[in-house]
Amino acid sequence: MDIKTENATDNPEEYAAISLKFTYVPSYPDEAPIVEVADSENLSDPDIEDLMEFLQSIIQENLGMVMVYTIVSEASEWLSKRLVTVISEKKKAEELRIQQAEEEERAYIGLVEKMPFANPFLKAVASLDPCNRKTSVALELMKELPLYALNVVQDSEKEAYDLEIHSFQNNHFSSK
Repeated sequence: MDIKTENATDNPEEYAAISLKFTYVPSYPDEAPIVEVADSENLSDPDIEDLMEFLQSIIQENLGMVMVYTIVSEASEWLSKRLVTVISEKKKAEELRIQQAEEEERAYIGLVEKMPFANPFLKAVASLDPCNRKTSVALELMKELPLYALNVVQDSEKEAYDLEIHSFQNNHFSSK
């Protein structure tokens, strides 16, 4: 018996599905049928274990009665509730990640503004600190470094440096 939730959002990847396999025993419905999850999509192993535990409680409540329809209905409802929970958890995690990134950005901007020196070169060098590298302000300051080190970075090396900064930006900001 295949069960699939409706998409809870506009994202077609946000659904859950299971395939339940029922094996009837000779004394059904006085004895519980054997229920197995033959296949699942977008569910973790702990989710499947929780579902099976839930279904076992439904089976125990319905012993002596025909119960396959009840099991399927309850499984469908459980899947829908679980999907809503998973989507909510993902949304909260993403909001937290954004909030942390904004706090890091504000902290770094505050640090740069409070530096006891007004030397733009020293501010640009401060952007090399690993704690500061993942901020957009640090990237802007890193781009300015070759301007302050004209006798160190030759024109032929400037393009390679710009490519490295671009690569750094792609690797650290596109993975979020």
